[in-house]
Amino acid sequence: MKKIVIVGVGEVVEQVPDNLEQASSPLDLMAQATQQALADCGVEDIDGAIDTIAAVRTFSESGAQLKSPFGDPDNLPRAICARTGLSPEHAVYSCSGGQVPQQLVNEFAGLIAQGKREAVLLVGGEALANQKALKKAKVKANWRDDTDGPSERRHPEITNMFDIAHLHNEFTHIPSAYTIMEQARRKKLGLNQEDYARECGQLFEGLAKVAATHPYSMFPDAMSAKDIAAITETNNAVTDTYPRAMTAKDGVNQAAAVILMSEDRARALGISEDKWIYALSGSDAEDTSLPFREDLSRSVAMDAAYDGALQAAAIKAEDLSCMDIYSCFPVAVFAACEALGIETTDPRGLTVTGGLPFFGGPGNNYSMHGIVNVVKRLRETGDGYGLVGANGGFITKHCVGIYGKRPGDWVMADKDALKAKVEAQAKPDTAYFADGRATIDGYSVEYGRKGPKRAYMVGRLEDGRTFIGSTDRGDTETVAEMLAEDPIHKTVYVTSKGPGNRFTFSPNATETLIPSVPDSLDGEFEHCLVTRNGRVLEVTINRPDARNSLTPEANFELERIFDLYLKDRSLWVAILTGAGEKSFSAGNDLKYMGTGKPIWFPESGFAGLTHRKKRLKPVIAAVNGFAYGGGLEIALACEIIVADATAKFALPEVKTGLIAAAGGVHRLPKILPQHIARDMILTGRSMDVDEAVQHGMVNYKTEAGAAMDKAREIAERICAVSPTAVSASLEMMYEGKDILDPAEALDRPTQALQKVAASEDLQIGLMAFLTKQPAKWKNR
Repeated sequence: MKKIVIVGVGEVVEQVPDNLEQASSPLDLMAQATQQALADCGVEDIDGAIDTIAAVRTFSESGAQLKSPFGDPDNLPRAICARTGLSPEHAVYSCSGGQVPQQLVNEFAGLIAQGKREAVLLVGGEALANQKALKKAKVKANWRDDTDGPSERRHPEITNMFDIAHLHNEFTHIPSAYTIMEQARRKKLGLNQEDYARECGQLFEGLAKVAATHPYSMFPDAMSAKDIAAITETNNAVTDTYPRAMTAKDGVNQAAAVILMSEDRARALGISEDKWIYALSGSDAEDTSLPFREDLSRSVAMDAAYDGALQAAAIKAEDLSCMDIYSCFPVAVFAACEALGIETTDPRGLTVTGGLPFFGGPGNNYSMHGIVNVVKRLRETGDGYGLVGANGGFITKHCVGIYGKRPGDWVMADKDALKAKVEAQAKPDTAYFADGRATIDGYSVEYGRKGPKRAYMVGRLEDGRTFIGSTDRGDTETVAEMLAEDPIHKTVYVTSKGPGNRFTFSPNATETLIPSVPDSLDGEFEHCLVTRNGRVLEVTINRPDARNSLTPEANFELERIFDLYLKDRSLWVAILTGAGEKSFSAGNDLKYMGTGKPIWFPESGFAGLTHRKKRLKPVIAAVNGFAYGGGLEIALACEIIVADATAKFALPEVKTGLIAAAGGVHRLPKILPQHIARDMILTGRSMDVDEAVQHGMVNYKTEAGAAMDKAREIAERICAVSPTAVSASLEMMYEGKDILDPAEALDRPTQALQKVAASEDLQIGLMAFLTKQPAKWKNR
């Protein structure tokens, strides 16, 4: 392997100017940091040597909700080049996450070592402080740039922070997620809230002292441990554990850049060896999502990443002379110290910048400043080793780098070996939908301007499964009880019936959270019409003014209807249709989505059907008019589809930036020819009833307005045969649906045959056959 050296570094900070027309954009700051790094190399022809630029993704382009009101460059890496006179062959715009700067060092050090790159510039920055000031003062700015050129634009990956369980529970408040880990650690140590807050304050006091004297610090105030931990008007509570001083500050104007290349290339360019700092090793490891960890207070991936980087560099933690540990929140630092086996009071210090709460947390780029300052420190001392630990997600993604003044080959820790360590950790089973008694393993209370706002938890059901839960919006009573005394290991009662897994300390209080729907098919439903027709249940989605699109409440109502249908032994077949002539169902109610109300689905999915497993009674879809989006997904979840001449089918989700995630992308390719299904899914095009019949998606076509008549005819045919045999047939179909070889499916053990063999209906059927009399089925 080749030796890799960092030969140039630069960083800038800008306090918000009095004249906001002079406020820099992120591009401005990154160009300045780039020019500093180029100048730091100390040779005139360095510009032409750079063959690659990699820019760290800004917050504004990490998620739609973070978008800058002043615009963004169309091609940030090339825009930086245009500002600084660079013309590299390769340009990369990175993904998101606090681990990215060190991840880029790892990646490009490896490529340089393999001879695939010559010299690489890494740069990133933010101007969120200026953005906030401009917006508050209502001063217009134009931060756009239309510079063009070839570049690799990587996916932001910001959504990787939040899996479906987080989103389902509206659990996207990052300080609250870290607070859950903090509280789990506090409980493990046996500390009360006051003592733990004091420990956090003492930890961060050391960071604040470093930031106070750092020339590029955004907040150079030497706060004491007491001041850091105290809740005041200016140090307001963010969560029950964190005052503002204990959280990363992204409202900064900072940028940093690093230039790395091979030792041979640096020598050929005439760069002084005084500038060289060797990139010795790197590691990259990713942990499981928060509720999947047995110990919420730590990260196995972090342990593996720190250990892997040290081993790859053939050194130990005691050999380090300086380090910069990612410090978004106290628990991240505590966990890193445990991974390194060092005390939080280590005399070498835990940061060379002052950390994200005091030096500043410029979005995804903080650790670039860590690298810059480790390089500067090692240049000053002329010896020793430095470490940079970068963290993304909820102590989830970890990249660690080891740097030194002494020469050494670049070595990347074995990623597969680190992954194996992560996968070997004990993982609890998890419940996406949680119901019943549970205990609290970790919790947090989010604060707003008016005080406590909402509580979150990682809990454990009585069967041992873990889950994410939250209090209901506006439930101040449960939030107050969470704060009144330590709730960890206390019993709560949780329901998944509604927006997320919501909990209280009382079973009666939790019961009141469940949306009210009739507990009988004879009740009055708000969004549906329900009619018994002998053995047949007819269900009509009754929202014609909204094209029978479905809100969460309508889906929950349909779940209850089909629950009752499946339990009622007197009902053998159900028919589902839509009110009016224009639409069976247009799927998800997009207007509802724009109201800001919680968006949720019952456990059984869209219309109570799309996610329901092993439904052992048939449902017939009688399609009139549009079956679009979720409407088609509902129809596909039914056993038989009848459609009239007006019917049209489509999965148009891609036209609005969505995907057909309620079964459309899975079921349609199993029903239609693969390329026809892909055409519909990828273009959103519609299919008329004739084409649907031709390809076998629709069983029967009728004239306009006659779909229900045909559906009733088919339902009567089903009612004429054994309901026990129908149910057993469905059961065997479900059991064998993923087995390609029919012979293999037949060899699979099944209870369906035993149910039929032991049924009274079998005897009735045989007797009817022998006597040539109509069978009078008992459904038993």
